[in-house]
This record gives sequence, C-alpha cells and structure tokens, in this order.
Amino acid sequence: MTEKLKKFCKNYEAEVRESTSRHCRPNRMSLELSKYDSEEHVSYKEIKCVEVRLPEDRFRALMEHDEWLRQMQTETYGIDRERICIVKQHERESRIRHENPAVGLAYQKYKAMLNLVDSYYD
Repeated sequence: MTEKLKKFCKNYEAEVRESTSRHCRPNRMSLELSKYDSEEHVSYKEIKCVEVRLPEDRFRALMEHDEWLRQMQTETYGIDRERICIVKQHERESRIRHENPAVGLAYQKYKAMLNLVDSYYD
C-alpha cells in the first residue's frame, strides 16, 4: 500500500481492497483509416477494480468536495480561466500516469530528481 493510499484511508476511514470485478474501457482509436476494415471495430481494455468501503459521512464529504470543485470551475470560468486549465491539466496528466505505468514510473523518477535538486538549494 502506498503512502498516499494509507493517508487517504486514514483521512476518510476507508478500507480499500482488490475486487474480482473488471471494467471494460474502449481503447482510443487511431486516426489512421488504414488500420480498420470498413466495419466499425472497437477494442476494449480490461481494467482491474477496487472495492472501497467508506463511512457514509466521509463519502458525502467526498461528493461535496467534488461538487465544490465543479462549481468553482463553472463560477470562475470567465474570471480565472487559468486556474481551471491547471486543474483540468492535472486531472488529465494523473489519468495518463495511471493508464500508462511506464509514464507513471518516469514521473516518479522525475519528482525524485526535482526533490534532490530542491534539497541541494535549501
């Protein structure tokens, strides 16, 4: 269990376990038409699932936080677009790191190098 997961479980009194369930997600299609026949072809990727048990009040707190983020994004859309772009970029990059383990590993190494350089200048 990673430190972030331990912290999440502690903060939200959660239990996280592997699940026997799987989720099928369509793969992104290439824009090259030569790769596909005349018939529509969609391939799927099987994603492992986890089971998360949360007390109801903690679950509602997570839902409220998610709603608050969405509301802040829509309210400040015209006023502070840069902040919204940063949040969307972070969500996109996080999804990419989790969908591609090699990218996630490279990102961890990148962060470690930044921390080494940062500690050198302290």
